[in-house]
Formats: sequence, structure tokens, C-alpha cells
Amino acid sequence: MNAWWIKRFITCCLLMAGSSLSSCAGAPPPILVHEGAYDVVMLEPRSREAQPRHPVTIEPGVMAAVLHGLYMEQDDRLLQRLLSGRTPPVAVFPDDQSVAVARYLVQALAQATSAQQVSVRFKAPKSQGEETTQGVLYCASPYLYFTLQQFDDGHSHGSDAKPGRQLPNSGQGSRLVFHGPTNEIHLAERSSPMSLRINYVELERALSLRAATDEVSKAPLSSLPLTPAAPAFEGRPRSPGSPQMSSLNELIVRKDLEIESLREEIRTLRESLERQQSEVTRLKRLLDNRSNRDGHGSGAGK
Repeated sequence: MNAWWIKRFITCCLLMAGSSLSSCAGAPPPILVHEGAYDVVMLEPRSREAQPRHPVTIEPGVMAAVLHGLYMEQDDRLLQRLLSGRTPPVAVFPDDQSVAVARYLVQALAQATSAQQVSVRFKAPKSQGEETTQGVLYCASPYLYFTLQQFDDGHSHGSDAKPGRQLPNSGQGSRLVFHGPTNEIHLAERSSPMSLRINYVELERALSLRAATDEVSKAPLSSLPLTPAAPAFEGRPRSPGSPQMSSLNELIVRKDLEIESLREEIRTLRESLERQQSEVTRLKRLLDNRSNRDGHGSGAGK
């Protein structure tokens, strides 16, 4: 009888081990798309939350604009902002990295399946080691989903700081933002402090419109067709695509974000003050009622 139970137990263990091995074998292994001196692009099994629809074709210029527009922003306190100004956002991928990595991300998305997402990792050499920027992305047209996992903010840290440190949580006030090439703020939505959903189809349209505007502004007046629509361009600035105008647009967007953040913080402070005033009023009424009851009690005793 004991031998029969031992045999049954061993059979169950073997079946469970075989099931575990088959489930592990079902997950596709990571696929290396590109490995450079400091950057790596891979295809990996998608996360449980991701719902990609791959393969996807994206223009390299659009992908470069996505990477160029990613910034890390600190949510400063109101007092700190008033005393020292708002901390400027830090680019996640500098311009040279954006152009270099963009074409490999486009290649990865073009060969990915719906069971895969793209992982990108960049290592920047530092005097005390390496700092790592890492993120994952996938597409479900018309949106590109990007999550930042690790980031180097470019500032020096104490001796206990480790290279490639993990991102701070949302409680520490850091968040991922997207600054597009135009003032259109509907191009990206934040699903979590470190995750963005970017409408790359609308971004491509905005880039095409800006390129067309730049061509018209750079063309000499003699080459413009003399049509009734030509006077519409007379009041337009001559160089809306110049670096000065782009910097001005970015400054306007940044100031709008600061004003909106200030309004939200003032609204929160006002609500907190109203709650405190309501509590004070309630306590005063309790004290008055108690005083009245004590007065009536002493009068009845007399």
C-alpha cells in the first residue's frame, strides 16, 4: 500500500515538473536587435499590462521626435518654486542619442509580434562608473506607449549612490513628460508618473505641417504664387521654424505647465484651509453648547 502511494506521488511530481518546463519554454526568448558601444535594443516578451499590436511601421523622424520630446520633470513645492524658480526638466535622450537609437527602435517595431515589446538601454560613461537609462515601448496604433524604468538625471550623488539607480517613485515628485514640436498638448497622456501614451500619428501630422510651413517661410517672395490665398502669409512671422521661435514655443509650453501646476496647488491649499476653518467652527460650536449646558445646570442648582 505504501509503495502504491509513493509511486503515485512521484508521478504527480513528474507531471508538475513537465508542466512548468512547457510553460517556460512557451515564452519567447529575448531577441537582440542592436548592440552598440553604449546602447542596446532588444525584443522581449511583453508585460502583463501591455496590449501591443505589432508589427508597426513608424518613420525614423517621428521616432526621433518622440525620443527628443521625453523629459524628466520635478514637481517642486510651491515655496521652493517661488524662492528659486522651477527646476528645469532634463532630457531623457539627448539629441545625438535620439537620432542614433530611433532607427533601431523603428527596426524592432517592424519585426515585433503582438507577444513582444521593445526594450532600449543606454549606458553613459561617468567618472565613477556608468549611468544607465532604460525603458520599454510598444505600439497599438495610433499610440506609442513608453515606460521609463531607469534614468540618470545628470547630477552628482553621494558616495552611497549606485550607477543605474532605480527611478524614484511618484511620491518623490518625479514624472515623465512629453514636449512636442508644437504647442499641441493633446499629443501625449500620462498613465502613470513614468509612463506616457503618445499619439504618433498626430505627431507625424504636426511634423509634416511644420516642415511645410518652414518651406513656405524660407521661400523668396518672388517664388510664391500670386493667388488670392497669398495675403494670408503676409502677417506670418518669417521664420516660425527657427531655433529662436522653437525655443520661444517651448518656453510658452513650459510656462503654461507651471501656471497650471500652481493653480492646482493653490486649489489644494484652499480646500485644506476650508476644511480647517470648518473644523474650527465645529469645535467652537461644541464649546458654546457645552458652556450653555453648564450655565443652565448651575442656574437650576441655585
